[in-house]
Amino acid sequence: MKQWNKLSQIIFRIFTFLVLLCLSAFSCLSLCGFTSLKSIDQYSYVIAVGFDKGTSAPLKLTFQVAIPSPSSSSGDSSNSQDSTINTVECSSIDSGINILNDYLSKEVSLTHCKVLIFSEELASEGISPYINTLFNDVEIRPTCSIFISRSDSTSFLKTSGTHFQGITSKSYESTTNSIRYNGYIGSSKLGTFFSNLQDTFSCGYTTLVSVNNQNTIDQKSNVVPSMNSVGANLDSNYIAGESPINRNQDSAEHLGLAVFRGDKFVGELNGIETFSHLLVTNQLNEALVTIPNPLNETTFVDLSVELKKSTKTKVKLVNGTPFIQVTVSLDSKLLSIDSNTDYSNEENIGKIEDYASTYLKQNILEYLYKTSKVYKSDIASFGSKASAHFLTWQDWEEYNWLSHYQDSFFEVNVDMQIHSSSFLQRV
Repeated sequence: MKQWNKLSQIIFRIFTFLVLLCLSAFSCLSLCGFTSLKSIDQYSYVIAVGFDKGTSAPLKLTFQVAIPSPSSSSGDSSNSQDSTINTVECSSIDSGINILNDYLSKEVSLTHCKVLIFSEELASEGISPYINTLFNDVEIRPTCSIFISRSDSTSFLKTSGTHFQGITSKSYESTTNSIRYNGYIGSSKLGTFFSNLQDTFSCGYTTLVSVNNQNTIDQKSNVVPSMNSVGANLDSNYIAGESPINRNQDSAEHLGLAVFRGDKFVGELNGIETFSHLLVTNQLNEALVTIPNPLNETTFVDLSVELKKSTKTKVKLVNGTPFIQVTVSLDSKLLSIDSNTDYSNEENIGKIEDYASTYLKQNILEYLYKTSKVYKSDIASFGSKASAHFLTWQDWEEYNWLSHYQDSFFEVNVDMQIHSSSFLQRV
């Protein structure tokens, strides 16, 4: 019994010591405080950053800064309910942020930055210094989107968010997610774009954006004219800033792709060319495409298209020249149809399938030859397949894929199957 009492006393003393130790540690932490932590009110959170050529300095930065309260912002620099626009001309990104820190009396944070917008004017001179700096910044996520703007980035940022009653961040997220159902834009992320600048297999591309208003319809486009006349007047030939919508007001538009060779912007792709790019690179989920009606030349047929199987690409070297084969398999459904044609007739459906396959084949070939012959840019990453023909890395580097891609020739096969359980019959 005495031994048990002694053991109990020892356990009690140990327990008391541990409790006192914990209390002492807690007291020390309370007295010291967490001096390195900052509250949310000490930061200015940037939603988007625009990059333009400066007038009094090499670079003009436009910061779209979130307003933490739901109240409307005031002053000439604001344009939306949840953010304010601040512009600074500077010599570098870091110096611009430092100037903004002083102006706002808060520390600028890029942890919630959703998009980086470069003007075509600046991008045509090369943007690798800016991309390298941004990628090296631990605050910016690799999933941050990159846009190239046909208008200056400041104007684009001021019009962003108009579709969502001033909820600007939601507008940017919606644009990124719309690739799931829209075949006329492509997704572009900072991490992927940075990788394209570094590797020897491919070139970069970004989403093409612009301010859309009555004046932009007259803006000179960098899109190379179509090589064929099939579907030349269809809606899919628009690019950002040119579509016939919201002409009575300024609005932000995302349509098409900006093509890069190295770190320089070299050209634009319109809607149908972007659609072709998504088909070739297996990025298409589902999208609508309009084609001339082979059964009635005065009408058009709308098809809901999705990939039936993953697109197959093969790259061969014929006497050192790339020969690239692309096979696309599609499932589609008829949407808009006229009442004067029997769409339950298998022969008529077969004609539409054949015409649609030929139409898409021509547009894919045009996209491929435009990127290779005109822009000299492998944005489809065919180089990753071509590298398999070289035994060593040194052999691959000496071949210099990006200089040979412009000599490529192509073979494209498109297999489309139209199916539906609700064809309209002619009465």
